[in-house]
Amino acid sequence: MTAKFSITVPDDVAVYLSQQPNVSAAVTAAVRSRMSSRERFEALMAAKGVVITDEGRARWRDLLARKEITPEMAAAARDRWRAAVVDSPVAQLAGEGE
Repeated sequence: MTAKFSITVPDDVAVYLSQQPNVSAAVTAAVRSRMSSRERFEALMAAKGVVITDEGRARWRDLLARKEITPEMAAAARDRWRAAVVDSPVAQLAGEGE
């Protein structure tokens, strides 16, 4: 998913962006560098339709604390994460895949 924005920037930023072969990529890289790891992860997951809730976090914390996550559950979660984030075409284009 993508969104289109119209922004106003200072002259020095405008000069820099005018010299970039892909302005969208330059702006995306700058914004991502400012995002926290958690914000970035949640944004990537949301883009794939996975909403991370406080309730979900609490459930996983509880499962982890009680050590009730089976190897099968961990493998399934890892596979879902890999399919949604690491191996996604968006990640591949952004150079984030393996």
